[in-house]
Amino acid sequence: MNREWEGLFRDPFRLEARAEHHMQHLADMLPRVTQSLLDRSWLLTVYERKALATSDHPVYVVPNEELTRTGRGTGIANATVIHAPLTRRHSLAMYQPSAVPTELAALGRDFRWPGVTKTALYSNSCAVNSARRFLFHHPDDAPLTGFDLPQPREREGLVNAQLWGWIAEDDRQLLLDAGFGPDDLAALLEQ
Repeated sequence: MNREWEGLFRDPFRLEARAEHHMQHLADMLPRVTQSLLDRSWLLTVYERKALATSDHPVYVVPNEELTRTGRGTGIANATVIHAPLTRRHSLAMYQPSAVPTELAALGRDFRWPGVTKTALYSNSCAVNSARRFLFHHPDDAPLTGFDLPQPREREGLVNAQLWGWIAEDDRQLLLDAGFGPDDLAALLEQ
């Protein structure tokens, strides 16, 4: 196993994801993802006065704290909450059943709730945080007033974990002896 690490650093393999592979993966995952969404508690928030923004990536997954703490990612299947603005006056939050706030749990599994300023600010912050290049809102509204708007992102995601620490000590020593270190691992991941 130790020599495999050295080989990976000397001659990293490259994978090319093609559109048909992506589409096949989506088709394969659709039944499982659909069921995971149906198993959640759905909260439709309706705003009378406040307005919502959306973005070019409108679905925001609230990170799963346990997975984040252990350096793993969050996606549709394991997100604590999945949040999406539906219109300028409606948002949808899909909670893992164990994550439904206590004050809402008594209302049942799926429910409608009146929107307030605090939840509108949260929804709009989700839009800002999930945007890659564009934010959108109705021309009569100003839901992003007061937000520090980010620059467009060129990359979909970044790894900020200390991956060098995940490599066994013997393997790290082998890589160090071969002239590779933590910075080489970071550079390899950025290619």
